[in-house]
Amino acid sequence: MAEGPAILQAIDGRDGTLIWDFVATNQLKNLVQKKYFNFYNPQLIPDITGDGLPEIIVSNGGNVLKAPYDPNRPAGRIIVIDSSSGKIIIEAETPDKKETYHSVTMSNHVQIDEIEVVFGTGGETIGGKLYVVGLKDILNGDIKKAKVLAKNEDKGFVAPAVWADLNKDGIEDIIANAVDGKVYAFDGLTKKLIWEVGIPDTEIYSSPAVGFFTKDQTLDVFVNANIGIWPLFTDCSNVMIDGESGKVKYKQNFGSFQSTSPLVLDINGDSVDEIIICENKSGADRAGKKLFFNTISVIDFAKKGRKTSLLPMLAGHNTSSTPWMGDLDKDNMLDIVFCHSNNMHHTYAFDGLQINLLKTEIPITKPLKWGAYMGSGYNGRY
Repeated sequence: MAEGPAILQAIDGRDGTLIWDFVATNQLKNLVQKKYFNFYNPQLIPDITGDGLPEIIVSNGGNVLKAPYDPNRPAGRIIVIDSSSGKIIIEAETPDKKETYHSVTMSNHVQIDEIEVVFGTGGETIGGKLYVVGLKDILNGDIKKAKVLAKNEDKGFVAPAVWADLNKDGIEDIIANAVDGKVYAFDGLTKKLIWEVGIPDTEIYSSPAVGFFTKDQTLDVFVNANIGIWPLFTDCSNVMIDGESGKVKYKQNFGSFQSTSPLVLDINGDSVDEIIICENKSGADRAGKKLFFNTISVIDFAKKGRKTSLLPMLAGHNTSSTPWMGDLDKDNMLDIVFCHSNNMHHTYAFDGLQINLLKTEIPITKPLKWGAYMGSGYNGRY
């Protein structure tokens, strides 16, 4: 379980007992909010210590106490941790000494010498870079060898990058959203730019979704961007990009600010994937006071991007909680778990958390590949 500030714990899945706590194990209490900050989604790497268990690689950074435009921010860190004890094996600061909010994602190789790691730096108001580096370099403490894939002087890379084979060469490519509204695709072998798409007047805080959204056999990319400049956003710009050419095939503005990541499923079995996305809306009561609502919507690209809601509007706003899709009760029908604030009067409210289970009559006919944050494998790989 990864959180902030500096909260990273291993908890027994059977009885809920604590196995280890990162701060306590490494005796780092005095360095919380000084050297160690928020943890992001961890990933597993091959066993290093020889105990037969995989180790953990995770990014850490982002001092929430800093003023928005304060450039003096502590460097982010990439940390490798012994999964059995929680002890630090090795750690390295980001090459540019910038903060990080970016969860690491890795290539699908199995050998340490072949695995590559993508991470990003910067934030809403701080410039940063998108990097790729060999896992062996991280383990050698030589993260300065990381290759810069993209950079921006004013804004960074926050949402986790995705690995998927866009050009059908058998090697997963790297797809990444930048805060400045750009979407990048890089060749997984050469690391050369395949295409770049800018979504004007937007910022992006969610990960790309990958699926077959057109009738060809090439994977495509869907992005949810926010119109405006942090923290003043209006609507969302929802964009589908042809994975091979980089051409925009769908673009519609709907919903208000959110940073949840879109999900993917072929709901109607027509071999064209649909997008399942959180949608926030606002209205007003009789006195003119603004009210906020949310729902789960589906975009059907085979029907010219027709959008339908899976349930009536619910009270409150979903700022950043990506749903989970799967089959909880093993009836081969789609279940969706999602949560949101039920405070109807504020968008950034985190009080009154409401967790929902939506049971549908949509049959699950094939394995879900993109049914959760960072995909159904929680690793950012398609």
